[in-house]
Amino acid sequence: MKYVLLFLLISCGKTSLNDFLRIKKDNVKRSKTDLTFKDYVKSFEDKSNLIVLVPIIFKDIPMKYAGLCVVYSNGYREIQINGKLWADYNEEQREALIFHELGHCVMNKSHDDSLMVHNKACPNSIMRSYMFSTYEIDSCYKPEYNHYVENITKG
Repeated sequence: MKYVLLFLLISCGKTSLNDFLRIKKDNVKRSKTDLTFKDYVKSFEDKSNLIVLVPIIFKDIPMKYAGLCVVYSNGYREIQINGKLWADYNEEQREALIFHELGHCVMNKSHDDSLMVHNKACPNSIMRSYMFSTYEIDSCYKPEYNHYVENITKG
């Protein structure tokens, strides 16, 4: 079985929506969002004024991937989260991961590894191709939170 790999990696390669490998199976079992992610989805919906219909589940995926946006050949999408990595993330890293994957699966955004214009030490977007470190959470994500949220939730 092949996965569509639009993802947030611990160390991610450059992948865009055009790089997806589609699963060749149309009879896909529909998932329901794990309750663990309910508050993150609600926060994303409130900030983006969208309704999220893409389910988010824990899945045993390779350890180098924090999450995956999986797109099946019939267009069905689901977000798969690596539970082993999730357990080690702080609250802000978890939010950034869910928002990142929703950026792929809901907003059709690709990776953006650019740096902020006014602070070259910080990534410009949650859509960067790798996780925020705890240092970056404290020095970039928290102080620039509004920038990151606006960047991900606006079309």
